[in-house]
Amino acid sequence: MDPRSLSKWRQERLLRKSKMYGANYLRQALATEGEVNENDNNVWTSENDNLLDHLPKSDTFLKSNSTNLTDHTTEDDKLTYFLADFLRIKDEGGVSDQTASKQLFLFASFLPKDMKCPITIDGCRSYLRKRVPEITLIYSHVEEHEYDGGRLLLMPFDKIVKKVVKRNIDILLPQTNEEGVIDIKLQLHTDGVEVAKSSRPKMWPLNAVIENLPGKVRVNKNNVILIAIHLSKGMPDFKIFCQRFVRDFNSGLQVVFYNNDGDISNMKTAKFRLNYNLLTGDIPVIRSILNFQCHACHFDCLHCYCKASTEKSVLSKGNKRTYASSNVYALRTNDSYLQDIRDMTDAGVLFYFGVKGLSHLGDLIKVPEDVAIDYFHSVLLGPLREDIFRIMYGYNCLTEGNVTVKIRGFVDLQIRHFSEAIELSLFPSEFKRKIKPLTEIDSYKGIEWKNMLLYAISTILSDICNGHSKPLYMVNLLLANSLIVLMKDNINAIKIKKCQDQLYQWYNYRTVLLSNEAITLKAHQVTHLSEIVEQHGSLCSFSCFFGEGLAYNLTRMISLKTVNKSLNQLKTRLTDYSVINAIAYQKDMKKQQAKKFSETRMSVRNFC
Repeated sequence: MDPRSLSKWRQERLLRKSKMYGANYLRQALATEGEVNENDNNVWTSENDNLLDHLPKSDTFLKSNSTNLTDHTTEDDKLTYFLADFLRIKDEGGVSDQTASKQLFLFASFLPKDMKCPITIDGCRSYLRKRVPEITLIYSHVEEHEYDGGRLLLMPFDKIVKKVVKRNIDILLPQTNEEGVIDIKLQLHTDGVEVAKSSRPKMWPLNAVIENLPGKVRVNKNNVILIAIHLSKGMPDFKIFCQRFVRDFNSGLQVVFYNNDGDISNMKTAKFRLNYNLLTGDIPVIRSILNFQCHACHFDCLHCYCKASTEKSVLSKGNKRTYASSNVYALRTNDSYLQDIRDMTDAGVLFYFGVKGLSHLGDLIKVPEDVAIDYFHSVLLGPLREDIFRIMYGYNCLTEGNVTVKIRGFVDLQIRHFSEAIELSLFPSEFKRKIKPLTEIDSYKGIEWKNMLLYAISTILSDICNGHSKPLYMVNLLLANSLIVLMKDNINAIKIKKCQDQLYQWYNYRTVLLSNEAITLKAHQVTHLSEIVEQHGSLCSFSCFFGEGLAYNLTRMISLKTVNKSLNQLKTRLTDYSVINAIAYQKDMKKQQAKKFSETRMSVRNFC
């Protein structure tokens, strides 16, 4: 008998036995198998029905029914995946609906007629949305509102949250408390982004992520929760921006239905409760949404009562607003914040220590304990960027005798050495592109400044920063060391205290070199980072990178750059985006099920 005609598991068993008992055993076993197979062929038909009665879901074991198994891709599935890929490529390439319809008509003329490919982009959207009715239902509740100064797109927040919870139920279920409820902590983020480089309208998305999820899963495009999108030519009215969301927020118990085995009849329920744990974003936006003063305010810090002072610039012309280190000021608390509001009301003034009134987020966020400074804005695009520019192009510095000295920047040899070192360096896979050469430093993005902070400062720049630029380089090395430690998970109190001391040293050493050019608001905010990490965990847990990436993707969905038409187009393409992601998720899940099922599938005869 040919051993290749046997099932795989029998071949493996015979091979193991032959190693134990020798080749003769294998020959005898194959001969026996041949006789058994001949006998089996005679009784298989008569016993088929009786055997199936004793097996759960027995039809899945029949080879004749293999086209009905869960791993089988139907013609409708193939068409769905094709149209989803087409719509994704269309959106990424910025192809107009009219051109896309012409392309679909061309495709349909060459495809088999039984595939029934839509010939218009509207037909394509309709077909795909029917394949994921849950997503279509969610985005059918999106509302667009117009008021003086802008337009607002309100998302069905509760429905989107339930969708994300259901998708990640395997991760969230083990976090059920003693009462049988999953306490879900949400992290809010908001920031403004230009719709186009040459356009006046700006987009202000308000979004959230679930802190209970692991880092990479948390910021996955399928798990970011959009709450509202505002579009206007100026700063939005955050009271209008937030009031609907705050009013409809459900802090009570909610229920989500789920099933683990794909059987609709075996549905289970999970209870969860929402609460907000953190607000992060760019500082001016955070101050606006919390109803603090933004411009011409002497109390710019949200975490302490630091008062700005105006001084004449030592190293340049004009005056500068300066901020001392946080260790010399009293910290704000929620009690002191509420007391400031009461004192402001009693005194009948418009503002008090920078506070204009109650937060537009109401009681959802505890001010200032639940507000975090993001290192993306306060460090990477703040002191770090400024100092690397100084080292690159040259800067004025104070000597020990308070004499101003001009420090030269990099020469061509140093710039060339940096570029060559970058080309030879291997960065982690999470960074999708390498650092650009120093000649293109003006166009560095946030991820490149993060690369600079984590890797280039301690390695490449240590070789080329010499001579008079060495002191400023060492100051930034001190900053990088502190932040890298604060980015680690499960950091203990001793290390946090050491990082706090290092940040104070960084602030003082930098001030000695750059005088009052160094004591800016962002430099002051850096000295608060250790306190925030002590309360909310690693710096990476409240980074703004996911929010910036989401805002960038939203702007790419808009080709109509006017306030009147942009949001309607964004609504359509945002629905397309969610439908495409849902179909891709279904495709991945089907592949996983097929792989798992193919390992256990066998015919009834082999099973017996």
